[in-house]
This record gives sequence, C-alpha cells and structure tokens, in this order.
Amino acid sequence: MYKRVVALFSVFALVFGLLSMRVLQIQNSAWAAAAVSNSTVTVYYERGRGVIYDCKMRPITYRDSRLLAAVKPSQEALDQLSGILTQEELADLYARLSGGKPAAILLDRAPEEGENVTVLELPMRYSESGFACHLIGYTGGDSGTGESGLEKAYNDWLSQFEGELRVSYPVDANGRLLAGGGAEITDTLREIRGGVRLTVDRDIQQIVEQAMDQNGIDLGAVVVMEAGSGKIRAMASRPAYNANRIADYLDSPDAPLINRALHPYAVGSVFKPVIVAAALAAGVDPNFTYTCTGSIQVGDTVFHCHEESGHGTIGMDMAVAESCNTYFIALGQAAGVSAVLSAAESMGFGTGNQIASGIAGDAGTLPTAAELSNPAALANFSFGQGSLTATPLQIAAMYNTFASGGQYFEPYLVEAELGADGSEARAWDPPAALNAVDRTDVLLIDSYLEKTVRAGSGSAASSTHFTAAGKTATAQTGQYVDGVEKNQSWFAGFFPAEEPRYTVVVLKEDGVSGGIDCAPVFKAISEGIMALEQN
Repeated sequence: MYKRVVALFSVFALVFGLLSMRVLQIQNSAWAAAAVSNSTVTVYYERGRGVIYDCKMRPITYRDSRLLAAVKPSQEALDQLSGILTQEELADLYARLSGGKPAAILLDRAPEEGENVTVLELPMRYSESGFACHLIGYTGGDSGTGESGLEKAYNDWLSQFEGELRVSYPVDANGRLLAGGGAEITDTLREIRGGVRLTVDRDIQQIVEQAMDQNGIDLGAVVVMEAGSGKIRAMASRPAYNANRIADYLDSPDAPLINRALHPYAVGSVFKPVIVAAALAAGVDPNFTYTCTGSIQVGDTVFHCHEESGHGTIGMDMAVAESCNTYFIALGQAAGVSAVLSAAESMGFGTGNQIASGIAGDAGTLPTAAELSNPAALANFSFGQGSLTATPLQIAAMYNTFASGGQYFEPYLVEAELGADGSEARAWDPPAALNAVDRTDVLLIDSYLEKTVRAGSGSAASSTHFTAAGKTATAQTGQYVDGVEKNQSWFAGFFPAEEPRYTVVVLKEDGVSGGIDCAPVFKAISEGIMALEQN
C-alpha cells in the first residue's frame, strides 16, 4: 500500500497545487492546515449565522450535511481511506499529510473506524443541489455578508446569531503534532436558534423543484400561493445554482443567479380572466357572443386567432376554454379602457410586490389609459400582448384572487423574525385583502377556468384524483433567434376547482406552448401537494 501511495505522489507531485481537492468550498469557511494558534493547529473552521426556517420551523439553511474527516498524518490513516478516495484524492491527501500536519477532507461515505481518522457530520448552510437557492441567496467571501436573497435582505438580523465549527489538533511549542493527541471539536453551529421563519413549506418547495427538473423547465419559474391568503408556499427559479460555488456562475449565459419568479415577462393568454372580470364589472352580458372567423381587423391592423379557420360563434365559457383571441379583442372593446385598466390594477399589475423587507418583484409594465386609447393597443392588451409584462409572482397573485373568492391578497414570503431562543420577535404584518372581483363574477370565471382544464387547452393539467381550474398561454416576445420568434409558455391555475387551496403558476422561457410545456408541471405539482396532505 505504501509503495502505491508513493508512486502516486511522484506522478502528481508537480501538480499538487492545481489539483482540485474535494474540500468544502462554503461561504464563511476557512481551511488552516498549517496555521498554529497557541497550542493547537486548526484543520477546519466555519462561522455560522442565523437559520432560515420554513413555515413549520424546519431549517432550510443547514438542511443538509456532509461527512468531514479530520486525518492525522500516518500510514494507517491512508490505508483506512484508500477504499473511499480516488487515486487523485489519495495522492493529494498524501501531499498534505507529508509535512507532518493533520488535514481535513470531505467524504461521500464513512470509512472504517480508526484512531487516526475522526469523522463528523458537517452541517451545510447551502445545499449542493441548490435547494431554494434563489430564496435563500448567498453570502460573500470571508466577510460572510449577505449579497443576495434573504441573506442580503436580513443580513443584519441573521448576523447577530453566531456559531462556529472548529476542528483542531494539539501541538507542541514548535507546532509539531503531539503524540496521541486526538481531534478537538468545537461545534456551536447546531446551537443557533435565531433567524427568520418563512411562509414557504419545505415539502412543497421540494415537490416544485422536482417537478420542474423532471419536466424540462430548464429556464423558468414556479410560484405556489395558499388560496385565501398571501402566503407564498413555494417559489423556484431555473436554472438553479450551488451557493457554495458562486464564482462558477458569474459568466453563465443563462443567468442562473436571477430569480425569474420576480422578473417580468410577456404574459399572453393567462391574462384573459382579467378581461372577463373587467367586462362583467362593466355590465357586459355573460352571454356575450362573437363569431370568430380566424382574424379581426382593428383600425389598420389585422389580428389573428391561433385557430386559423376560426372558432365560429362562441360564448364566454368556450372563448376562455379554447383561448379565442378575436373573442377577447371584441370583449375588451365592449368593456372599455377604464374597466380593463381598473381590473388589472386591482389585481396587482403595474405594481411591484414587496414580499419581504428588501425583496420585491418587478412592477412589470401596465399600459396607460393614453396608450390604450389606440384601438390596436387595446386589442393587443385584451389577449395579454402588446406592452404588457408581468412577473410569475404577479400572475400567481392574480389567479389567487380567483381562487380566493375575488379577494386580492398581497403575496409575502417572511412570517417572522426570530430571537436567539427561536421565539417570535417581530411578525410580518401583511396588508388587508382587497375586494377586487365581485363574488358572483368569480364563480362564473372559475367555472370557465375549470372547463379549460377539463375540456379545453389546459387538459394536460387535469388529474383523475381531483378537479383543477386554469389557463394556458404562449406569449409572443418580439425577439427572434435565427428567424424564429421566442415565446414564453405559461400555465396558471388553482386546485381543487370547487374549493381552492393552492394557486400554482408555471413559466417556461422559450417554450413551445403552455399546454405542452407547463400544464404537465402544474399537474405534477398539484398531485404531489395533494398526496402530501393526505399522508
């Protein structure tokens, strides 16, 4: 065994400084294998801060752990680890131990017990998988200052709760390891109780992230809200990132550090329920019909329906279910500029959502009354196109209005700041709900959205176990790549349809259609949540 290690060492001797050690690269951590302080040498040190919890007081930070091995310089230790480490890792460890100093290394599995290797469970502030990374954010460098997400927004609060994990060995006055001296471990990370409690449910967040990854949402976002409140139960953006290695993502063309749930996009047909609500509030008869021939001319502009041959004479329910653009252009004209703008504003469009202290979604773009006085602009707006943009969070809040009997709840992410003992020190005070849509009108609109899932363009979102209501969209962006326009795919809805409990919005950038890209994700999420609640 010794000869094998020596041979390996000779091969890698020239590149030891460049070898990538499997060593935890975590914010606020410092490796000090050669640093002697008083009578000890420290091989691992990490400084901790306040915990971010879910709504059930389960940690989201320090949720995962890894095995950390503290290794004394000895042949026995190398033999003990030889069946676990790769040849490169073993050679690198040999180099680090060859100066007579102990070292620390991360392991995927525990070795056999031995006095020369001490293994402990290392709490990781950030998951290697990137779980909830856009919500948590990350800290920067050795300072440990929050630079993104909740880490930045609540930096001062989280920083006041301190803990550490230190692994050291006793040494003599010359810094030489004392014979028989074992690893000395100081661990107060696990004693931290203070921090912040979120509205997020950790299990629902996990369901959402798995559904996105398993259904091809590689660029996009999902928001889940609780019906009847503004509580955000999950929020995820893709691509995800590993907060332990932020530098790896700084030049990525996919911009993984952006939280797409708070970023504005072209909206498309998921906006159509707002036009229905506006028309009903303006006194338009629910039996309003229009004959779709496949196109409609407004001024000098011709607008086309996605059904080139037209839908024929169609009513409000089937216009929603089949997403007939020409019907909605006619309906928007019947409602008028004032009504459609009022309905949109009452459901949060054109206003940024302050979901926590220091964290807000983009306001998006809501056309002005002057802009919509142009009949073509009003036509575009009536089926969610033109200059209108909104965030997935705004779309979730809008659909949550229909899931909540017409009440608009401002979405929020943080429930409370917690003191040193974990008790509530300061609670978030969400604004009162606003009556945005008449209750009678909501029941009608909800029935249209239920039909959309049951027998319309959103059928891929339907479950055999419960009902759902929602709407698809394939929004044009006006951006072209190699002559092909990029579209944003959406599905927005709630479940169960007759007694809504959750609202879910799914966005995919550069998608094919909402029915193909996003409706199956809604189905996976809704079935996962319902199964979770039944267990």
